[in-house]
Amino acid sequence: MPADFCRPCARGCLRLSFTPLSRPEVAAYLQKQHKKSAEEAAFLAAISMGSIGVGLALDKDALTEKRRTWIDRLGALKAGDFQSAMTTAEVLAGNREEALRFIKWAESWYRDLLIYRMTSQPDELVNLDMRAEVEQQAAQTSVNGICAAIANIVGAGAEVQRNLNRRMVLEKFLFGVVGERR
Repeated sequence: MPADFCRPCARGCLRLSFTPLSRPEVAAYLQKQHKKSAEEAAFLAAISMGSIGVGLALDKDALTEKRRTWIDRLGALKAGDFQSAMTTAEVLAGNREEALRFIKWAESWYRDLLIYRMTSQPDELVNLDMRAEVEQQAAQTSVNGICAAIANIVGAGAEVQRNLNRRMVLEKFLFGVVGERR
């Protein structure tokens, strides 16, 4: 195995990194080995970003509902409405694990906006079932704004992982979102 694939961790363990599987590979596996419908397998393959383990751990219906709630919350934020950003941050920050799930999803959301904004192609979208919303928000947000949001949400994830105040971390991220919409 090439040396660049093997990295020792702090405890001297050998860490192996693998590239993600393709969507068709994940979907085919989920259909064949776990009896998922073609629609559910395609959804899970997209949202898992090439990880069979992640795809198997996801509950499609619960995740779809949660993502719909999150996109509604982000979509309801208006330019300069910092009060709504604070209220939204307070709701999202209530539970650490839930906040981290939101942050992970928001990373994929802004990734999708950037991909669609740059290519106008839906092929590589993670949130493919929300294509209409991706198209709409990508058209309304500058590339610089999307890149700033990605940097801010990645930073927010690291800060929540370090146990910084979740509400304040999410407020900072959402202030950037409402500030960019001006």
